[in-house]
Amino acid sequence: MGLIYTFAMDKVRKNIEAALELLDENSTTFDKFESIRTLLKGLNPKIDSALSTCSKQLKHIENFQESNVIDLTAENLPEQTPEQKKRKKAILLLLRHWNELKDEVERVQKELDSSQQSGNSHHTAVSTSGKILGLAKGPLGITTIIAVAAVVILQTISVKVAIKNVGCDPINLGLIPIPLPGLSLPKAPIAPGAESVASLPPLNVTIDGTIPGKLTLSTIGLSKEFELDRVDIKVNGKSLAGQKTPINLGSSKRHSVVATCS
Repeated sequence: MGLIYTFAMDKVRKNIEAALELLDENSTTFDKFESIRTLLKGLNPKIDSALSTCSKQLKHIENFQESNVIDLTAENLPEQTPEQKKRKKAILLLLRHWNELKDEVERVQKELDSSQQSGNSHHTAVSTSGKILGLAKGPLGITTIIAVAAVVILQTISVKVAIKNVGCDPINLGLIPIPLPGLSLPKAPIAPGAESVASLPPLNVTIDGTIPGKLTLSTIGLSKEFELDRVDIKVNGKSLAGQKTPINLGSSKRHSVVATCS
């Protein structure tokens, strides 16, 4: 899954989890509700509507409140006087809207979790999240939309890299866990004498070959080290051994990597 997309989804999940903790409490305050609204506002149109309804009801209850704490159980609320009966009726209505809000937040949480299960493809996860958050507004929605768009764009403009195996054991690139959007590695091992093609996002990459027997690949804050014994790697005809090599993958639609074993 794309790094940017994953970061945005983690932010959404953390906000939802924090909001549900507050929604599950037996009492609330006006300040707590504002915290809930800050966590959830802009995430989903239905949630925004439920937040607005709860906010209006809370303002109505404020007329009957003597303290800042609002009991969300309604079991022990007195109703001897007309004023107490009005207050209890207002809180019961709030409870109904409160539970509707909580149900909608839990529904979105379940759909997001379902879209990220290991059995779902990256495309399916992005598509499902896009449907849930497609009409999102506000800073949270904008962050998520940008992240999803970045994944789609990087997938669309990825470059091709031809990888050739010259005398090495089969090269299995499918086992390398690098979480980059637009990255697609050959699933089958590349046999000696064979060539396969990978798709990579058009990023700037630095490959450090200054330590004998090792190559370290770095890009956008990610780093991956590879153990290489008696292997010469050439990228676009230039050996990586003994030097740091910056590579702008976006400079060309196609690149070549040749692994030669002695």
